[in-house]
Amino acid sequence: MTEQQRAADPREELAERLFESTLHGLEVMNVYLGDVLGLYRTLHANGPATAPELAERAGVAERYAQEWLEGQAASGFLAVDDVEAAPRERRYALSDGYAEFLTDPDSLYFAASLPQLAGLFGPLLPRLEEAFRTGEGIAWSDFGPRMASSQGDFNRPWLKAALGTEYLPAIADVHERLTSQPRPGRRPRLRGRMGRHRHRPRLPPGHRRRLRRRCVLDRAGTRARRRRRHRPRHLPRP
Repeated sequence: MTEQQRAADPREELAERLFESTLHGLEVMNVYLGDVLGLYRTLHANGPATAPELAERAGVAERYAQEWLEGQAASGFLAVDDVEAAPRERRYALSDGYAEFLTDPDSLYFAASLPQLAGLFGPLLPRLEEAFRTGEGIAWSDFGPRMASSQGDFNRPWLKAALGTEYLPAIADVHERLTSQPRPGRRPRLRGRMGRHRHRPRLPPGHRRRLRRRCVLDRAGTRARRRRRHRPRHLPRP
């Protein structure tokens, strides 16, 4: 359809827009499957593969591997060596420049975690429909642990690359406190007997005496067990 035809009939423009959005949504779901099933990483680590080879390497069914490979090739995520070959003989590989986007979780361009976030919203759409009617919310825990890990995968690259070098130094008071204080978890060494016991919690009256008696009894029991263990067997027991 030409631009003039779409402009003349807004219904056609909206129908085409929603159709393309649906196709893009299905592409997002395919990227989600390729990430969580390790299909992208398998292709990147082991090189191009046919559907049977990918199914064996990634531990998935061959029929689904074939459908996924063809869909990803049609979307441009994968390249095919020979489109005229039989379906089971076509060899697929990651398109040039796509490996960093789909397989490197430390790269600032890593994008495979975004489809994970989108895919995890799907099962909760009925809950969201009910929330619109009742006004109630959806708890974060209802999304499951994978939502938290997906969000962590999305934040991981910039946290590693820029949090300590760009974002925190931009907050002057926080940067000054972090750089002027000693490293977390380290306390200055206290010398002398009073220094060693200064930070111990105060015990209730009589508690220290009971602890000391218990230690004495424990040591006595340990010595008795050792004597019994090393006693010659031919000697009669007292």
